[in-house]
Amino acid sequence: MLAATAGYAGVDETDPKEQDAVDFRRLVRANHERIDRKIVSDLAGEVWEKGSEEILDFIELTLKDQPLPI
Repeated sequence: MLAATAGYAGVDETDPKEQDAVDFRRLVRANHERIDRKIVSDLAGEVWEKGSEEILDFIELTLKDQPLPI
């Protein structure tokens, strides 16, 4: 996964949260047209508090090429 983080200033490949963010961004960029936001939002709401709103924000930030909160 080091190749995926190459060029990301400040990304610590040894930090699991940062690696999760890199992986999430790659997944969203590759599949954004097929992501059912309602299903993803509902699922995220079951997994963590405020997840329904946050996951949609994370998707939008990714598509706008803005940093994700870690």
